[in-house]
Amino acid sequence: MGGLGKTTFTQLVFKDAQVQAHFDIKAWVCVSDPFDIEIAKEILELVSGIKSQDSSNVLQKLLESIQERINGNNFLLVLDDVWTKDQTKWESLRLPVLMQTCSEGSRILVTTQKQEVARMMRATRDMITLEKLSHLDSLELFYNVAFLDREQDKSNKGFGDIAEKIVRKCDGLSLVLKTLGGLSLHKQTIREWEEV
Repeated sequence: MGGLGKTTFTQLVFKDAQVQAHFDIKAWVCVSDPFDIEIAKEILELVSGIKSQDSSNVLQKLLESIQERINGNNFLLVLDDVWTKDQTKWESLRLPVLMQTCSEGSRILVTTQKQEVARMMRATRDMITLEKLSHLDSLELFYNVAFLDREQDKSNKGFGDIAEKIVRKCDGLSLVLKTLGGLSLHKQTIREWEEV
C-alpha cells in the first residue's frame, strides 16, 4: 500500500553510517512506472560512475564498465518504487550477472507496492512488509508534525479532540498523517483545525 513509509524506511537504511561504511559503491534510483531503456541506462550510469553518450550497445558498454568497477567491491543498489513486473524489461540490466561480479555481501534493495514485483525480482527471501501504524504511534507522529514546538496546544482538549478525529481518518498511513499534520501546523485556531 502507498503511504506506509517504504521509501522513508529505505532512506534511513541507505543513510545509516554502518551501511555507508560497509558498501564501497552505492546507488539509488527511483524507478516508478513505466520502466524503460532510459531508466535502465540511468541505473547503469549511477553504478558505473560513467555518463554515457548515446550510441549503439550503450547498455552493453555500461555493463562492461560496471563489471570492472564493482569487481571485488561491495555494492548497494536501491531500486525505489518498482512497479514493472515484466521480466523481459529487467533482463537488459543483467542484475544476476552484476551480483556475481561483486563481492559477497553486496545487495540490491527494492521497494514496491506489489508482491508480484518482489517475486519476479527474487526478493521474497528477505522481504520486509510494512504495516499501518498503531493508533498511538499515529497520534504521536501527527502530534510531532502538527504541534512541532507548540507544547501549550498539545494540552488543549479542543485540539486534542480534533487530532483524534484526524488520526482515525488517516487509518495508520504515515504519509497521510505527516501531510495532514503539516497542514495543521500553521493553523492557530480550533476552527481552522476543524477545516483540516
